[in-house]
Amino acid sequence: MADYINLFHADLWSVSFSNIPSMTDPKDLMLFEKFVKSVNLPEFGLLSDQVNFDGHAIITPVAGEQNMERSLLMINFKLSEFAKNYLYLYSSMQNLRYGSNIEGLARKYNVSEIGIRLLDNSKRLFGWFQYTNALCVGLSALPLEYGLADEIIFTTSWTYEQVLFQYQDPSPEPS
Repeated sequence: MADYINLFHADLWSVSFSNIPSMTDPKDLMLFEKFVKSVNLPEFGLLSDQVNFDGHAIITPVAGEQNMERSLLMINFKLSEFAKNYLYLYSSMQNLRYGSNIEGLARKYNVSEIGIRLLDNSKRLFGWFQYTNALCVGLSALPLEYGLADEIIFTTSWTYEQVLFQYQDPSPEPS
């Protein structure tokens, strides 16, 4: 039995971005970090093979380089004033699509790191995910309507080269 029982609340996390490729003012990173509405961590799965032996089905995981298929990281943002966060991503994707305003290799035109920090109920860090060389591959439509004053949410889809996870025990050290 655990020493204590606790619930994890879904609003105890934070997201950080190392850069946005088309962004000209580094202070504008807050348009992404402070305007994140929700994050869906990608599904994590393993490929497997089935071997039939002596009338029995034996399932074995596929290891190594063959197991490289990744699900997309989905991040929903609130639209910032003047739609700057949306337009930065739109501009970045448009530059890649048409090959304009890109210096050097197009594959380096990505977000170096997206970090997602998980916090406990006392807001202490207990784990983090790090997505490296992330590329925004999907940007949702903007629902603009007359007569509504609701916040506007847009969805982004990100692919990435690698994901790292680290866990640390947030319990206080005994004195």
